[in-house]
Amino acid sequence: MKLRFVTIFVLSFILLAPLAASAADCCFQAGQVVSGNGGAIVAPDSCILRANGGNCDPGYAVVDCSTKAICQAKLPICCVYSYPDASMKNWCFESSDHNYDCSTIQPTGSTATVKNSYCADLPDCSGDKGHMFLSPPATPTAATPAAEYPVIVPKLSIPIPTLSLQDFAHVVQEDGYIYIPFISVYLVAAYKLGVGVAAVLAIIMIMIGGFIWITAGGDSGKTGRAKSMISGAVVGLVLTVGSYVALDLINPNLVNFKALKIQVVTPQTIDVVDDYAPEVDNSNLTTGTNTSTPSQYDGIFAKYAPCAGVAPEVLKAIAQAESGLNAGAVNKSGYTGLFQTKAANCPATVKSYCANLTDPDNNTAAGAAMIAKSVSTIKANCPTASPHDMMVMIYVGHNMGGGMLKYVTQNTCSAPAMRKAAIDYYVNNPSTARKYATQYQQGCLAGATDDQSMANCTGGPKFDYAERIASKADGSIGQVLYNGSASCPY
Repeated sequence: MKLRFVTIFVLSFILLAPLAASAADCCFQAGQVVSGNGGAIVAPDSCILRANGGNCDPGYAVVDCSTKAICQAKLPICCVYSYPDASMKNWCFESSDHNYDCSTIQPTGSTATVKNSYCADLPDCSGDKGHMFLSPPATPTAATPAAEYPVIVPKLSIPIPTLSLQDFAHVVQEDGYIYIPFISVYLVAAYKLGVGVAAVLAIIMIMIGGFIWITAGGDSGKTGRAKSMISGAVVGLVLTVGSYVALDLINPNLVNFKALKIQVVTPQTIDVVDDYAPEVDNSNLTTGTNTSTPSQYDGIFAKYAPCAGVAPEVLKAIAQAESGLNAGAVNKSGYTGLFQTKAANCPATVKSYCANLTDPDNNTAAGAAMIAKSVSTIKANCPTASPHDMMVMIYVGHNMGGGMLKYVTQNTCSAPAMRKAAIDYYVNNPSTARKYATQYQQGCLAGATDDQSMANCTGGPKFDYAERIASKADGSIGQVLYNGSASCPY
């Protein structure tokens, strides 16, 4: 009977021991008067770090190591960094070197406290209160910044008692990434809860089995059932905890749940070509006096015509409309050169040409690349359109954007019908129409504020301008698309 009781007690103690946490213990003995060859002397206090579960020698008492100065030297030091903001976790680092200077890695805005203790024994370093680090960072780190971009923390339908909501909602943004811990923290909490429940159930089963065994009274059936219950509980608990240990030994990454890491896309400012009036207004030019002759840039237009996919005369007509063939023209919105463009709008294929857009060669290269996109759309949707209608389409793409050109040519290839399609496009994009019409077309609006009026006073004037440019070029352009054999220089 006694053997059974002792066996059950030992098993219960072994299972319950990991659930208990205590500070590091030392075996301490105060200095005593002892007799030696030189007479009576006082021996100094002595202290020995007690091994886990070990007993102290006779004459030594078990004490908390941190309560005795002589025992503190047996412990490492724990650097505890805390912040004025109570919602921020402490930051703890442990060193076995008692000469370690905690200020060397002190995060910005924190207060450092040096404690003679294992960090794991300090409530300020674990759980909801703190983080523990095995090694110091290469450089001092500031307090964890809040995410620059708002992240909506999900609401838990199934809360877990072991889940730290502070850790769950602790979204961090640094080094160009956002770290979102929702899934990893939830899984860790669920695992801890599962292990805890398994441990409690195992202990209950062992206690029940022990009670049956003790009260069996020699009944072999009851004894066998008790043994089965106890062994089953122990095996189940070993499997529960052992699975984690086994995975950790195979590869720590299998049990190291990390926060979801998402790279932050840097916002880019994009100039909207659609939202400016491109007609040349020399009173708005900040630089550039036109000293060119009508044929001065013909060689450049011929050079880049294969790149655009149009006849050289088409490039010349567009440059004439955009800048009056003034290579140094810069309008009030910063659009520059023969084809009135900006470096920010240059296609990737000609980025190297866009450093100096007052150079007529560079500007024509950029303009040709932009026109080439419109030509591709025209060839795909309206390859048999008349030269006049093609010129209208090219200028719709150049002045109103590739999205607009694609929309109108998917609906019609006839210039008269394109005007209605252009207005319909802005009916479907009211914010763009409102921005342009209220800034440039107050006379057209005449006080109207509805979306249809905004679309009419945006799509109508823009398309009419493209129509006028095409009409001016009708006498000089017989063939719109390029039919030569030269190759593009870029």
